[in-house]
Amino acid sequence: AVVGAMPGIHAAAGLLPTVPQHRSSGFTGEAGVGWIGVRPACCGAGTARATPASFFELLHLSRKLLEEHAAKSQQEQHVLQTSLGKLSSIRSQVKDMGQDLEVMRPSLEETKSAVQRTIKQIEVDRAQIDLHRCQVLQQEADAREKEQECRIREQDAKHGLSEALSSLEDAIDGVRRVHVSHIREVKAMSKPSAGVVLVMTTVCMLMDIAPTKKPGPQ
Repeated sequence: AVVGAMPGIHAAAGLLPTVPQHRSSGFTGEAGVGWIGVRPACCGAGTARATPASFFELLHLSRKLLEEHAAKSQQEQHVLQTSLGKLSSIRSQVKDMGQDLEVMRPSLEETKSAVQRTIKQIEVDRAQIDLHRCQVLQQEADAREKEQECRIREQDAKHGLSEALSSLEDAIDGVRRVHVSHIREVKAMSKPSAGVVLVMTTVCMLMDIAPTKKPGPQ
């Protein structure tokens, strides 16, 4: 088959010259030329010729191509077997994961329900926290207002205390200036004099003290 295909290959490549036609069966050679004539039984009177070197080169090339094709086929077969092994392993892993998932499905459903309940509780707690925050802010505002009032009262108390201390110092100074003779004089009066009554009345009017009537000894 290779020999029969050689004339067409060489003719397509331009390697064979035109040779005279003659009838021959099998292989024939011509002296001083070194050609080998090949005529298949199915062919006509024409004879194709090829050099031995080109014939062996073709055989070597065919063998090389076959070896490369075989090596490539083996490599592809190895890759295919490796891929099939990986696919089988992945299929087994997927099957195991599916079984594990089926086993874990009840717990996953329970976990899902627990998470949903937790989310609802978090929303309720968040609403309560917002309410408490508003209340705390209001209480803080009220506390600041009361603090301001307390500061004002503190300032008023300090001012009143300073005035009271001043009056107290004046009273103490007055008490220190009172002598025993003054006390005896007041004690000796069975009835206050008109001047004393006038002074006390004026003081009561200035201090806005209403008069009260008390029965005398008689």
